Amino acid sequence: MSDLNIGASPSETGPWLSNEKQRVLLVSAEPWARNVLSLISQCSEKNIEVTHAIDGAQGLYYMSQSIYSGSPFQLLVLTSPLAQIDVQGCIEALRAIERGLNRPPYPCLVCTADKTPPDFMARYPQTLHLRAPNSTQAASMVSAGILQVIYTLQTYQKSGEHIIQKDLQLNLTEESS
Repeated sequence: MSDLNIGASPSETGPWLSNEKQRVLLVSAEPWARNVLSLISQCSEKNIEVTHAIDGAQGLYYMSQSIYSGSPFQLLVLTSPLAQIDVQGCIEALRAIERGLNRPPYPCLVCTADKTPPDFMARYPQTLHLRAPNSTQAASMVSAGILQVIYTLQTYQKSGEHIIQKDLQLNLTEESS
């Protein structure tokens, strides 16, 4: 568990709700993808670690390695159109790895936002499928998307922790009565 300073002003805590490092895997063969790493490092006060995979095989390696080591990525970002990646094939392979490790699937925040309850969003790593143009603005758009999703996930985690604390307090109160 990370220490949360709920009463702190945004200027004291920055845009992030915790100091815990967030891990992101960016799978993209686009020429601008390396710029995402530098933009994130400039904007995130070193709270976000982005690993870049240039193709599906490398992405699968990083993903399975992170799950095996016990520190899975909180966010998987797949971009399309991709020059060297079949997005559907990559997703299916990731699902196979997750099933093999008895892990829940990584739901896409864009595709399943209305169907996914907030407590599920807070517990499991997420996927973000982005259609980014092959232009000079693509890196900043993808970086902004990553930052927004990480912030949203941390908000869900914060509300989930708050609900758990209330439930524990209620149970303790009932037991003492």
